[in-house]
Amino acid sequence: MPLSKIQFGNLGRRNLVVNGGTLIWQRAIAATASVNAQVTTCDRVTNQFSHGGATTTERSTDVPAGQGFQYSLKHVVTTADASMGTDDYYDVYQTRLEGNDVAQLCYGTSSAKKTSLSFWIKSSVAGVYNGAITAQTAKIKIPFNFTISSADTWQHIKIENLPGATAGADDGTAWVASGNNLGLLVRIFGMLGTRWRGGADRTWNTANDENAYGSSNSQVNWMGTLSNTLYITGVQFEISSASTDFEHRSYADELDGCYRYYYKKPADGGGEDDLVLANDYNNSTGNFWMSFYYPRQMRARPTYGNASGWVTQVPQTINEGVRWVAFQFTNGGAYLDRSTTFDLDAEM
Repeated sequence: MPLSKIQFGNLGRRNLVVNGGTLIWQRAIAATASVNAQVTTCDRVTNQFSHGGATTTERSTDVPAGQGFQYSLKHVVTTADASMGTDDYYDVYQTRLEGNDVAQLCYGTSSAKKTSLSFWIKSSVAGVYNGAITAQTAKIKIPFNFTISSADTWQHIKIENLPGATAGADDGTAWVASGNNLGLLVRIFGMLGTRWRGGADRTWNTANDENAYGSSNSQVNWMGTLSNTLYITGVQFEISSASTDFEHRSYADELDGCYRYYYKKPADGGGEDDLVLANDYNNSTGNFWMSFYYPRQMRARPTYGNASGWVTQVPQTINEGVRWVAFQFTNGGAYLDRSTTFDLDAEM
């Protein structure tokens, strides 16, 4: 059979979203209070909100049947906000894509590519929901909406054939089309006040209009009742005029992708897996150093934090690099072992 007749299907990496299948959870898997502008549970999913209620997120094994997912991201309303204010909003899903990864979209040029967004979602509240894809400054955005037709039922949503963004913002702000800074956000809302919705559906807004975060004025208030739930997984954003089957990557590939933005050295019990300081540096008293290399190069110099379990002493100075972190101690003999844990955060 000639090669021209062979159907290869969808080859290569199509999904621009890292951890779209909600497989990696370095920070927490149990119910954790949502903190604004932070990633608290599922890797690469940022909390963002403004409302009078409260929620938790957690890892769930409730997934769409037969789709190959192990986990979903579960939201639970722990304090209801029955009246959705004009300025209120709540992202049930937000992920941030790096400029290096969105360069292939050619946004801001006449060669801008068409894209499609798809995801699996299940909510205790049926009705209309809004979402948007935005540039790094949100001055450029394309709103969309979708309908959950049945409560407590998994549904596959497809937002297809989105036009390419051929221009930057009207004020001259350009797309971040390369580099390691924030390039694009994918946002899906469970609550969206009237200030933020009503833009033209699936049409790029370059005028920095506030109402272009959603295209429907029939947005549900998912935050309106205590114990409301919402689950989401299988988020895929791809260059295509139509959505394709979710691209399942190996656990190792997804973990490696997440390590570029966040690494948590796990505390996995005691033992002799130690890294010992043997010598000082430049024969200077009180100037002992240890280097710890990350599993992979990080997006930018990370922030070190949430440390515990240092043996004999804690570091006095921490110098973070994109590939390794150096710890300085006042005395020799300090080491980290399998009980030592810390975070290195290079999220955007």
